[in-house]
Amino acid sequence: MISQPHPAGAGPKLGGINMLMPSAYDDIWTSLDDGVFNEYPGALGVESTSATGYQNPNRSSTIPIGPQTKANLALVAINPKRVSIIMQNNSTAVSPDAAPTMYFNFGAQAQVGIGIGLAPGVGLVLDNNVQADSLYVTLGPSINTGGSVVTQGAVLETSSTD
Repeated sequence: MISQPHPAGAGPKLGGINMLMPSAYDDIWTSLDDGVFNEYPGALGVESTSATGYQNPNRSSTIPIGPQTKANLALVAINPKRVSIIMQNNSTAVSPDAAPTMYFNFGAQAQVGIGIGLAPGVGLVLDNNVQADSLYVTLGPSINTGGSVVTQGAVLETSSTD
């Protein structure tokens, strides 16, 4: 059976020679002997409930990190239903200033030089056997003589509602 025709409200047709890999909606990749592998997405902003009634049981929350973030308070609490976590250091600076490295630690307060160190502009995704412990962050030293340092980052935690 060939996959569904492209519906009018689904947006531009994806795939073909303009992409390195065909998209998930490319007919070549989505046709199966017994039915449609992936349906075309709905219009933007509309959540699809598909024919099977499946709904994603995961929910996410974003926690911002700034210069006033307290090292002794957990960014996220213990969460046994955590399925992924993203840690991002979005800090910036203009030379000769230097933005801080962020140090993350599960289960105990983070310390400079100990834990997961993320330099400015670096992020980390943990999505396989993610620790359920609380997560802490501390900021490493920075140089801000020119006043150009912007300290910012975020943690995105995804948890199952099941």
